[in-house]
Amino acid sequence: MKGKNYCVLLPSGGYTIDLTPITENFSIRFAEGGELTFFSDKNGLVRIEFMTFIPWIIDKSLEVE
Repeated sequence: MKGKNYCVLLPSGGYTIDLTPITENFSIRFAEGGELTFFSDKNGLVRIEFMTFIPWIIDKSLEVE
């Protein structure tokens, strides 16, 4: 598979994932394989990972005083 390497090694060890931003609140990446799949044949699998930010809005009438 060709393309961007989304796993970025951290100086302190480990790694982080560099997703492609689509909007201010949504990022995505596509990767080959799937370690967590229940399929026995993993050939040709594509993993889709995304991150989204959703504002936390609580209705004031539901708050306990």
